[in-house]
Amino acid sequence: MSIIDAIAEEKSKTIPFDNVKNVQMNCHLESKTVNVRCHSHDRNSSISSFIEKDKHNVIDCLDTWHAGKEVRKAITKVAKGAKKNHGVLWHRELADKVAGVKTHTYWAMKNCEGSTQRFIASLDNIVNHYQNNHQWYHPTSRCKTEPYYTLSRTMIRDDIAAGLLKKAIKSLCMYKKPEKYIHCLNTHYIESFRNTLLLYVDKRVHYGEKTYEIRTGLGVLDWNEHVDRPVSSEKVFRRAAQTRNRAPERVLKPKTYSFVRNLWDIYCNFLTGDIQPFNICDNIQENNVEDDSILQESEDSENEESDDDI
Repeated sequence: MSIIDAIAEEKSKTIPFDNVKNVQMNCHLESKTVNVRCHSHDRNSSISSFIEKDKHNVIDCLDTWHAGKEVRKAITKVAKGAKKNHGVLWHRELADKVAGVKTHTYWAMKNCEGSTQRFIASLDNIVNHYQNNHQWYHPTSRCKTEPYYTLSRTMIRDDIAAGLLKKAIKSLCMYKKPEKYIHCLNTHYIESFRNTLLLYVDKRVHYGEKTYEIRTGLGVLDWNEHVDRPVSSEKVFRRAAQTRNRAPERVLKPKTYSFVRNLWDIYCNFLTGDIQPFNICDNIQENNVEDDSILQESEDSENEESDDDI
């Protein structure tokens, strides 16, 4: 099985265990002396099983964006509900805590410095913070540095509300498996690559094997050329559905598509006999020299602003 077949077979982001090995072999990572230290993904059980069983020197990490989705879902359950269940399954004092707790968890992942103990301590302090108890909080947080700091959200006074919030936090995957989140990695680049690939390979269209391979190759060339392209300006506007998004949106410079011109030049040279078929790959590599260094970790894809309570 080729890597193209494996990608085509991945309908629900679940790759069979045997196919993971085949994808790795077709990538030729070991022959290219690429040392994989951490692998970040969106809680794919097949990938985690493969890393734990066959790759003991690779750290299995779960990405921050999907972790944030889990936090929002868990806290929402205790923040609202039916009136008859108030004080049992949810509490009104937690109604405004969903966004704040989510931002707290992001902050905990970014500032734990690779320590599971510090990460768990930061998660445990969330309840203390909303009870206006800032004794064990980080010295750089606003509640420590500002002498007249006051909570911007409703203070938790009822022990039932505090208990519900503690239970919700301790039910999170990041609380049960903190070692998978302390490196604060995301899947920004793979999601970016998928979005680019969809421009060339539509999910709703069935392609032949050759056509699929050609379109995938064009998508790879497009992404390699335009990933991390510079920013021309920034624009600030507010969305009614995303009131917490205050970060300016980057306006990227237009795409150049120089790989199209390079492909056309190679094709014309091939027709005129200037290059031979076995030299085509060498010409492509010369015209598309890329930096092989590891891409630096990007900022969180949601552009979450720093919460007022931190």
